[in-house]
Parts: sequence; structure tokens; C-alpha cells
Amino acid sequence: MTEKVRFIHAADMHLGSILSVACEGMPHHMEERFQDAVFEAYRRICKAAIDYKVNFLVLSGDVYEGEMRSVKADQVFVEQCQELEKQGISVFVIAGNHDPLNSRIGGQYYVLPGNVYYFDSEEVKVEEIQDEESHLIARILGQSYRTKAESRKMYSSYTPPDADVPNIGLLHSQLDPNNRSYVPCSLGDLLSKKDIHYWALGHIHKCRILNEQNPVVAYPGIPQGRDFGEEKVGGCLLVDLYASDKIELSFLPTSPLIWYRIEVDIGADPANSPGNLEDVKNLIIKAGEEFLSREMDIPEGLSVPAEWTSGIVEGYIVQWILCGRGEIHELLNEDEEVADNLTSELRRHFKDQQPFIWTDSVVVRTLPDLPALSAFKNMSGIGQEIENVLQSEEFRDRVQKEFGDIWEMKIDHENVNEIKFQVDEETYAEILNQAVNLIIEKTLERGEGA
Repeated sequence: MTEKVRFIHAADMHLGSILSVACEGMPHHMEERFQDAVFEAYRRICKAAIDYKVNFLVLSGDVYEGEMRSVKADQVFVEQCQELEKQGISVFVIAGNHDPLNSRIGGQYYVLPGNVYYFDSEEVKVEEIQDEESHLIARILGQSYRTKAESRKMYSSYTPPDADVPNIGLLHSQLDPNNRSYVPCSLGDLLSKKDIHYWALGHIHKCRILNEQNPVVAYPGIPQGRDFGEEKVGGCLLVDLYASDKIELSFLPTSPLIWYRIEVDIGADPANSPGNLEDVKNLIIKAGEEFLSREMDIPEGLSVPAEWTSGIVEGYIVQWILCGRGEIHELLNEDEEVADNLTSELRRHFKDQQPFIWTDSVVVRTLPDLPALSAFKNMSGIGQEIENVLQSEEFRDRVQKEFGDIWEMKIDHENVNEIKFQVDEETYAEILNQAVNLIIEKTLERGEGA
């Protein structure tokens, strides 16, 4: 067995998709960067493969956004694979639910170079990797989606002949044994396959290391987020598998543009609470300057090679969320034009920064200048009762039952039910927060808090 095998694990490029951003008033050069961001993230993956002299690149599904690929999506994919071919780097691909093999695969508009291997959809295939001296150094196992929904338990057929070299399994799965659309299986199912050293997963758009050693089970996440549901930096994983069974992972950021929701508390400094819109704008600008000075957020437990951090981020798409309590609450909520005006002012202020901030919107979630629940419970027995109810295990179930069929807590981002409210943890917390404040406000109006 060779001393070390190095490869890059990427997934969910979604070439051909676009960023869901409001471009009104955006400078032309900035708009071009938004239109090219998804493609640029893939170019950076391929550049990393060359810079780090990997043995091969694996792509774990959803290379393309849809079955009907755009000309540019095909062009960028093929051109980058051609660059890898010049360096002797092979590319191994499985098709996912967005680009299943019942559609025309790469080569729809351009011919795939000889270094690209697409795994079949009918059965698990095993590809052997050899070094320049024709010694076997690794095996890659994979199976593509046949259609958009894949109910087969593919993992059970990932059976390499031995464990004498690193065996890498490519799988596009939600890791939910009860979900029959995205290869039903569990983490335990994958861990039971003793001869697989590394499970290169796709489908989940957040980078997650589910098992760190023997075998590693990892999602690299989406290389370029496209909306606020895909916040923070995206990238790929640089993987070193050693003969000693040691495995080293590094995260390589690839997102030129990064999405963030940033809360700005109008009551954080009571001595300097904003009294007008100019004060609010300056408060947000200060928060933006502090944000730009921070180090990049990377997935927990991973590190980024120092030489890879420079020049990665070109800009941020930010939704500013005004929260907290203050006398200016009524003014902020008086007219929708308030948020629109702040958005325009912030766009002008930050557009020439390096990296820039593009303000997507300003959301007002401020509250009247009332006591918080922690203080209110000392003023009224009702406050303590509210806190007890919120902490009750039965309360969440009761809320869901009261909402009835319009409520959907388990969100499937691939198959959004448009007739139901998609309630994530943040939205649920905000619902409760607004309800609590309404109770406090009404209670004080009746004089019961005294």
C-alpha cells in the first residue's frame, strides 16, 4: 500500500443554478460576479485539485442543477475537467437526484474528456486507481441515481474485494432510513461496512463530519450557497489517507459570495439607544464593520490551510435583522418604507468595500420598550407561569397540534410542500418570542404586572 493517497471530495455543485438575490441598483460588475459565483466555486475546486497535487477528484452527486443542463454549465464542467486531465487527475462522479442518469449526462453539448468516469445507475461499480508504476493505490465505489427519487438501499452492495488499499464509497443520500426518495440508510448502516475507509457523501448542503475515523463519513457541503438557507462559507474537503489508517481532513473554502443573517440589537447599549433612522443606519454600519473584521467561520472541527485563505471571499449577501427593545420601535414599524430606505442606504455604503457587503434586506423585529420575561416574572406570577409553560416538553407538541395541517416542522428542502408553512427552529423561536411579548404587553396594559 502506498504511503498516502490524497483526493478532494466535493458534491452538490448545482452548476446552472443562480443566486436568489435582489439585484435592483446593483453595479454591473457586481451583478456579473453574482451570476458567475456557482461556476467560480467549481473552478476553485479544480484549482485546488491541481495546487494540492491530488491523485483524483470525487464528486458525490448533483453536479448539475437539473436534467436539462445549460450550455454554460456543460462548458464550465468540461473545460475544468480538461484542465485536470492535463495534470493527470481523474474525476469520478455519481449522479444525484438533480441530475439522474435517465437524462443526458455531461457531453450533452460538449464531449467529456477521458479522465471523467460516471458511475452506472444499475449497480455498484468498482474503479481501481493505480500510480505511475501501475501499483494499486485505492478503489472507488459508486452508483448513480437512475431517476429523481431513489429508493434502493444502494449501500448494501458497496463491497470491495479487500481492505488492503483505501476504499472510498460515493453515495448521494440523506442518511434517513425512512426517506425513500434519497437512498434510505442510516449512519449505522454505513459504519457496518467494515472495508470502506471513507464514505464520500452528497445531498446535504452543510459540511458535516459524521464519523471521524474508520470509516470517515462526511458531507463536504455545497461549494456556493444560493440563498439564506445555505448560509456561511461553502467548500470542499481535502483528504489524506495514510497507510497507517490515519486520515487527515482539511476544509477548502470555495464560495466567492457568502450569505449571512446578522442581528443588530437596538437596545444593546441603553445609554446610546438610537433616536432616529440615521442613528439606526450608523448602528448597522458599525455592526457591518465589526463583521468584516472577523475571521471566516469554518465548519467546526476542521482547519483551513493557511495558504488557501487569501482572496477567497469577494463579498457577502446580508440580511440585517433589527431586534431588541427601544423607544424607536414604533418609528421603525410605522411604514414599510423605513426598511426599504435603510436597505438603499446600506447598499450604497458597503458596495465599494473589499470584500463588499450587499444588503439584501432589512428586517424589523424590534419590540416595545417593555421588561423582558426574566424581569417580568419577578413583577408578576403570570411571568413565572409563562416560563414554566415554555419549558414544558408537552408544549411544543400542543403548539404543533393547534397549528394543525398547515404546520410542517420536518422540512424536506428538496420537496417543499407549498401548501404548508415551513417552520424551522428560528421561525418557531420567533413565533414564541412574539407571543410572549404580546402577553407581557397586554398584561401591563391591564395593570396586572404591578
